[in-house]
Amino acid sequence: MSAGPGPTRFTLGFAPGELANHYQHAALLGIATIEEYDAAADRFLGGPRARTTRECTRRLGRYAGDLVRWDSATGEFGVLRRDRIIRTYYKLDLTLYRRRYPTDLDYFNAQCRKT
Repeated sequence: MSAGPGPTRFTLGFAPGELANHYQHAALLGIATIEEYDAAADRFLGGPRARTTRECTRRLGRYAGDLVRWDSATGEFGVLRRDRIIRTYYKLDLTLYRRRYPTDLDYFNAQCRKT
């Protein structure tokens, strides 16, 4: 698992080998380093929820128990597995998917229903 800076972690981080794969999302978030990306993902998915952040828990299928968060103000989106491992964290850019998801809220709701 990834280890972030400082002693306080909210999650168990990304699964071994996954942090580097997901770091490609850092640029859209305005994050420069892999350490900052890891810490931001940890805070967003495990820390206190902002007033503009929606949250749901997936109920069915192989993703049951996953926590899904989306912040409508910042565009941040992430999924935390039920075992507290970060599945993904990125800034929504649905430009190529607007026919399928007319709004970011539509995307969030679809991700909540994912099985």
